[in-house]
Amino acid sequence: MNRTNKACNNSIRAYDDILPYCEMVEAEREFVADLVARDKPKNILEVGVSAGGSTVVLLDAVKERIDAHVTSVDIYSTWSRDDTLPIGWLTDLEHPNSPQWTLRAGKDFSEIADSFTEKFDFLLLDTMHAHPCESLNFLTILPYLTDDAMVVLHDIGLYSDAENTASNACKLLYDVVTAEKYECFDYSYELAAHVMNRKIYYPNIGAFRINSDTRKYIRDVFSMLRYPWGVQMNSLGAIRGVISQNYNDECLRLFKSAAAVNLSYLFCGNSYDFSSIGNVFCQIAANEQRVASALREFSRIIFYGAGNLCRTAIAFFEAFNFPMPAELWDKNTGKSSVGGYDVVMPDFKKLNETELVIVTIQNNLIAGGITGNRLLFDCPNVFTLYELFDKLITHKNT
Repeated sequence: MNRTNKACNNSIRAYDDILPYCEMVEAEREFVADLVARDKPKNILEVGVSAGGSTVVLLDAVKERIDAHVTSVDIYSTWSRDDTLPIGWLTDLEHPNSPQWTLRAGKDFSEIADSFTEKFDFLLLDTMHAHPCESLNFLTILPYLTDDAMVVLHDIGLYSDAENTASNACKLLYDVVTAEKYECFDYSYELAAHVMNRKIYYPNIGAFRINSDTRKYIRDVFSMLRYPWGVQMNSLGAIRGVISQNYNDECLRLFKSAAAVNLSYLFCGNSYDFSSIGNVFCQIAANEQRVASALREFSRIIFYGAGNLCRTAIAFFEAFNFPMPAELWDKNTGKSSVGGYDVVMPDFKKLNETELVIVTIQNNLIAGGITGNRLLFDCPNVFTLYELFDKLITHKNT
């Protein structure tokens, strides 16, 4: 492992005006600037923008090289600390109308990956920090990186702060990936505590250079997806699409099995005591092809219930590329959409026998009452999510 201490100070300027929003202390900014000055990348990708403090660091580092460009991607459109401000607002102030910067906001990288035709030779990855966020980010970005690209991970030590112990995603990826690695050892605990109000006890930024072994042993990163998730990922369908196009069947299997178990884990309150929902997801995952075939026989799928179980079911269906619901039903008309799907009032009268209603309500008593509409409205295909597997396979075999 290489030790990186000081940067090329020619790339650093005073950051007093943006310091409260930068989220990087001086040594971390110098670390990034040093790598850019040394490697002279031409096509830089930043994933995770926030206010745009790190974007300013990148643009400052390349401002003398007109052949260099920074593309910033963030799944959100507004700043997490103030939703009246757009993502990257600080960059607009410091580098207004810069021809060296492109911002792609409101989409996960996996959703726009196919729009990039030129590979990136430098990546700054700084997103949610809860596993598996950075690992899935990296797996979807890797096919779009050059064979010797530099990857920088911020907040690899954040988990050592007592209030951020779940922020371990960057550290997990940094340790598991196979590559030549670099760390910033010129790190001030006192400065981090003063500037960011965080008590981080280890170096908080690191980097690794892609090489042939990174791709050869990428299975290790996929295997790490089995580690308990701290957050339910958005865009699992788009992520699965990138994985299926760029990795082998074993990697795709590891992704899907991790998704099935961990979606259950999160839904059950970070517990492997799944009761029924985890058993259903794992049973469906083990019989993926049969379930997918049965679902495709229906002309339209509807989820009834737009709460937490519905969100989990949507993520599960996306991860396995199952037919998605045409609409969501819920009597709470205050919910206009969930997971990008419209929420409308239930209407059993318009159903026909070619349509399937999956009741995604956790309360078994309420869910069971809704399935009673099978008889009331002569709608044979109304099942709770918990009974979905048995009913689908029975339907397929009759």
